[in-house]
Amino acid sequence: GLPHHLIDTFEPSERNVTAFDVCEMVRKEVLPGVLARGKTPIFVGGTGLYTRMLLWGPSEAPGPDMALRSQLEDEADEEGTTAMWDRLNA
Repeated sequence: GLPHHLIDTFEPSERNVTAFDVCEMVRKEVLPGVLARGKTPIFVGGTGLYTRMLLWGPSEAPGPDMALRSQLEDEADEEGTTAMWDRLNA
């Protein structure tokens, strides 16, 4: 079998883990070991964002808006997730 890396590394509830963080971990902790063994890394899973980050580095996209996130979380707590879902689908 093939060794797998970064499975169950982060919990979905971890709020401040970004694609940048994951790609930095791959660059610093995973790739050196794979390449040192003379192997070719194969990247699977995630989204195209991870692939782009690994190949070309971070984009110039803005960072997270923590105030907006907090506001939306408060609204979800007050209104319920169904109401929030309905807003997204409107």
